Amino acid sequence: GHVVTSPPAVLDVPTVDAAADAQPGAVPNGDGVLVGRVLRVELLSTWGDKYYVGLTEVELLDAEGNVISVPKENVRCVPADLNIIPGYNGDDRTADKLLDGTRVTEDDHHMWLAPWQYSGATEHFIEVTLPAPAAVKALRLWNYNKSVADTYRGAREVRLSLDGQDLGAHVVRKAPGCAGFDFGQRIELYPAPALLERTAKLDAELS
Repeated sequence: GHVVTSPPAVLDVPTVDAAADAQPGAVPNGDGVLVGRVLRVELLSTWGDKYYVGLTEVELLDAEGNVISVPKENVRCVPADLNIIPGYNGDDRTADKLLDGTRVTEDDHHMWLAPWQYSGATEHFIEVTLPAPAAVKALRLWNYNKSVADTYRGAREVRLSLDGQDLGAHVVRKAPGCAGFDFGQRIELYPAPALLERTAKLDAELS
């Protein structure tokens, strides 16, 4: 399929001098951006597929909105990929594809796919570990986009945490099944209580 591979500028992981007094996972003074190292995306549901779940790309953004550079080997998925299926091997839709820089595509060689139902299944999650603690303002996700039919394999509801701090549940948009536009979704990261307060404030403003 058509592949768009022009990513925004990728910066090295910033130092956290501005948040030196903050512990990983805590809210720094000032702009309220969380500082942490391990972001977990717990996958709670798909868009309808009962057997598989997948995503195309994951990005973490720093306090200025720049992409945080993360080595491909720093992403871990449970279940890992389709190659855990007994008698099945050689499928390249592995976890490292989530950080390969190819976002707007229909080419599943640049996507991750894993069983939704499998023997002993108890949890489904993606875990991205930064090389060092950093301010993480937002997460960007591109859902599974191989084709219109395959978009139902995409993640629907997710729960986020940073260094174990709950950041609440979010709904990820279903991918379009085409690569004619950038279908990425940005999710701002707030601690769960702050997220509820922010939502209540927005609701009040709109009512």
